[in-house]
Amino acid sequence: MIPQTNPDGEALGTVMVNALGENPLFEFEQIAHGGTGSAEAMSLWNWMERHLPLACLEYHSYYQVDRPSFRPYLFSTELHRSEGRKTMAEEVAKRLLDISTGPPMIVEVGDERFSRCFPYQLIEHFDTISHFYKLHTRESLEDNLKQTVRVFKTIVEVCERF
Repeated sequence: MIPQTNPDGEALGTVMVNALGENPLFEFEQIAHGGTGSAEAMSLWNWMERHLPLACLEYHSYYQVDRPSFRPYLFSTELHRSEGRKTMAEEVAKRLLDISTGPPMIVEVGDERFSRCFPYQLIEHFDTISHFYKLHTRESLEDNLKQTVRVFKTIVEVCERF
């Protein structure tokens, strides 16, 4: 578990931008192909290359008045190379939809913006089951924590079955 991939940006209240004005969220395509990026993104990618997880879930929580909460960002299962991982990813997506109150954001193969982010590159390079999950600061801390645990348990349950 990686608790915060952009700690200085979070502390500054800049949401996704670090203290140098870089947005680590959208640097992973260039890093995955041998380029460079922010210190946060480079460190995370280097760590993942050494540990290759079966599944990865990145939580997001910040205030946007027009965005629903408890919303999965589901990356196309067509990105997966193996049928086993594709099947697992389909089950994770189905189960996340069952426990979410907000509509999903579906990220298709080749999505120009999201193909640069961490989950997409994890799927593309390592066949990792990977998604974003949107919590929301307008929800109570207790409700966000309960949903976080519910989502985590759901993914673990699916992975344990395969």
